Amino acid sequence: MRIKWLLLIPFLLPLTSCKPKQTTFTITWLNANGDVLEVDKKVREGRMPSYDGSIPILKPIKGTSYFFSGWDSPFEPVTKDKTYTATYSTKPNYEVKWVNKDGKVLRFREDDHYVVTGNKPAFDLHFPQLEPSGSTYYAFDGWEDNRGVSGEHPITYDTTYTAQYHETNATSDYDCDGLLDYLDPDWDSTSNHVYYEYEKTDTGQLDFDIDYYNYFIKQDPNVYSQGIAKLTAALCIDEFRTGHISFPNEPSDFDDKEYIYKHLGCEDIEHFFINPDDYSYDKNDLGGATMAHHTVKANTIGSHTDVTKDYNIFFLTFDASHENNIPLWESNLDVGSEDPSYKTLTGEHPEWTDTDYHKGFYIAANRVKQHVDNYLVKFSNLENKILVMTGHSHGAVIANYIAKQYQYNAKYSKIFAYTFGGPTYYFGNNETNVPYIFNILNNDDIITHLPFSYFGCKQYGNDIRLSIVDDYQFEYFKLTGHEYDCFSNIEDFMNVNVQPIIPTRTSIYKIDESAERCIGYTYHSFLSSSVDEKYQECLELLKQYGIDGADKNSPYRLYKDDAAQTVTGINCPYAVYLVIFNVLESGKVDIDALFHLLDIFTNYYDIVSAMQTKLGLDLENPDPKSNYPHRMTSYYLLASLYQPTK
Repeated sequence: MRIKWLLLIPFLLPLTSCKPKQTTFTITWLNANGDVLEVDKKVREGRMPSYDGSIPILKPIKGTSYFFSGWDSPFEPVTKDKTYTATYSTKPNYEVKWVNKDGKVLRFREDDHYVVTGNKPAFDLHFPQLEPSGSTYYAFDGWEDNRGVSGEHPITYDTTYTAQYHETNATSDYDCDGLLDYLDPDWDSTSNHVYYEYEKTDTGQLDFDIDYYNYFIKQDPNVYSQGIAKLTAALCIDEFRTGHISFPNEPSDFDDKEYIYKHLGCEDIEHFFINPDDYSYDKNDLGGATMAHHTVKANTIGSHTDVTKDYNIFFLTFDASHENNIPLWESNLDVGSEDPSYKTLTGEHPEWTDTDYHKGFYIAANRVKQHVDNYLVKFSNLENKILVMTGHSHGAVIANYIAKQYQYNAKYSKIFAYTFGGPTYYFGNNETNVPYIFNILNNDDIITHLPFSYFGCKQYGNDIRLSIVDDYQFEYFKLTGHEYDCFSNIEDFMNVNVQPIIPTRTSIYKIDESAERCIGYTYHSFLSSSVDEKYQECLELLKQYGIDGADKNSPYRLYKDDAAQTVTGINCPYAVYLVIFNVLESGKVDIDALFHLLDIFTNYYDIVSAMQTKLGLDLENPDPKSNYPHRMTSYYLLASLYQPTK
């Protein structure tokens, strides 16, 4: 009998392998110097190869710089193991060195050691310093190269820049900007003319003073100061991850979030952003800040001899953005509800202990406040402490809330708080008058009308409502080089289109089981157990809008990373800004699905186009805008122009 079964095995084997075996291959990606950039194993036959790493780089050598230009052969469906090698175009370069007046070589950026012909080099320090000689100090004046040319310039020859100084015996701070004069490259100026970049599209000239004496030591915090508004607006521009303030003697492409505080003469500079992995609940309720401390020493402000004691100034600039902004936007829109069904829908929120506050903002602000408290307690032994708080958008809410929490704290002699473009977040009935908080609000900006103004939601302090479209369009163009654009009739849109759909704070959520709107609307959904399930869910979602997310040639293509267990895409909060309130107008949108749609599309133009086509919405100008009213550019302009009536 055993022999008979053995004889049957050759006939049974084909029956056990009816499914054809999937053939896979290995794709290798090499740099031009032979370095392995990426290895993709088990790529299925017929798939198109895909390089997922960062853009290849080849370091320059003297005389030649390299620029990635593609791969050595065109992509084709995988049929065998294959290697692709990066290729480069070249441009000539020159060597650049930086030396101090005493001949010592100064530190430079490796990328700028060889500078492409015609490009301008960048020195990566605040500014160089020369050790004092006895009672003689040296103030930095700028650079001079080996051919006698002053200042950095486009390079057309091997160049050595030498730092230039003038002698001074001044050790005071005559311009009150926090830097001793011999360490301050522009100490004798009355105003710091500062260039900025914002989202890499604007180049403009900011003109603000850094003046500790007039702004903080002598200023009444309960009286609005245009100077403080402009300074704090600049801090907010620099805080945003794509914004940057450039100071005199600083390279224009240098992006260091500590730099502006160093120019303020600060030390103890710390930056944090909350890690969602530190929490079991409400992982989207995040925030961050940059914190810095400066001591104005007694008898050092030469032009104001009445400063006879030390003052300790603390800057707290709260973050408005994160690398992944979709979770923050979900938190922004989760206002919370006192209805018990809210927790049934969305899960427990143990840190949301006061339902008079917007749920997402309240949790985020209190988490941020813990970090601020831990920072400030390190300076508990200091006297004459002054707090300066600011923030934009999400950061404005956090600044507003924390400034209120410190209102009666006797440890601080003064508190200054200036916020920009913040939504409201307090639904309670208590007094909101906090005299030292000033909220600058662009009335053209829909964010400043949220959560829906007809809810009666508030914030603390003094609201200063202004409008660029009514009064300052020409000034906006002069500042940014862009024509100004904004939504029209925001209040009408709220009252006519949004209020019938969302009449109350509670009705944002699917509290009423009979409601047809917002089916499945929660912030705790979409928790697939595997990346394959998530990928399929995303594909099905895109199918609802007539889009094939598996099409490798489509701008809507989804990228599944099995190793990281993610389906990836690039998020843009402006998509929420432009789309969310328009799609609500239809009254039939699954908001949860909308968030997933925003989360996986590659840019907001695709989102808007899909919404417009598939939902039949008439959206106003869906083209990409660099000038929408919520940007910090708008708020710096308003801070520069607004003067309260006397």
